[in-house]
Amino acid sequence: MFKGYIPAGAYTAGNNIPIVQIVNTNKVYQLNNNTISITKPGITDIKATIVTEATLAEPFSALVYANGKPIEN
Repeated sequence: MFKGYIPAGAYTAGNNIPIVQIVNTNKVYQLNNNTISITKPGITDIKATIVTEATLAEPFSALVYANGKPIEN
């Protein structure tokens, strides 16, 4: 299991958001330059809780990518 958090702060759209690792118990995931990589093949279950505070009335989206392409749904 990998567990991390995003520090509170103001972030600009289109830029990487910093992730801080809390635990990484099975080494299936690797954190490198604010990117989480899956290092072993198999089924992966990704759960995320994202809390935001909007400063503008703009749409917000969070995407998970596989091989450089967003995963749908």
